[in-house]
Amino acid sequence: MKKIFINIFSMILAWLLASFVNGSVVLIGTMLIPLPEGVDISNLEALKQSITLFSAKHFIFPLLAHFIAVTIGAYVAARLLGSRTTIYAMGIGLIFFIGGIINSLMLPIPLWFIVSDLCCAYFPAAYLGLRLAKKCDENSKI
Repeated sequence: MKKIFINIFSMILAWLLASFVNGSVVLIGTMLIPLPEGVDISNLEALKQSITLFSAKHFIFPLLAHFIAVTIGAYVAARLLGSRTTIYAMGIGLIFFIGGIINSLMLPIPLWFIVSDLCCAYFPAAYLGLRLAKKCDENSKI
């Protein structure tokens, strides 16, 4: 029973860390590539109305944020949870993948972003995080 709680806590910790990283990368992106004049990203309805003002460059950091966040989240999940690392790492990818689907249904974002985000950002990043964690495990045994 104790192991179940540790696993749940570890997954929640990995998810929260990945969420923080995601938001941080998006925030850094808005500093480096300023949003179009009049865009409000703090309100979903305002964002829906103004997202048509975004150009391709405004989608670079959200895509990077998703990839980096899932990689880190999967890495942390795989490192914290000694067994079934593949399931936990891919679980982080799945959680964010579902979020990506919901996001693409809620916002009028371009199809190229939806395809690249759903195909390239979640499960490949989870796999990368898993591989990095396994590589660290191999190196620590030496």
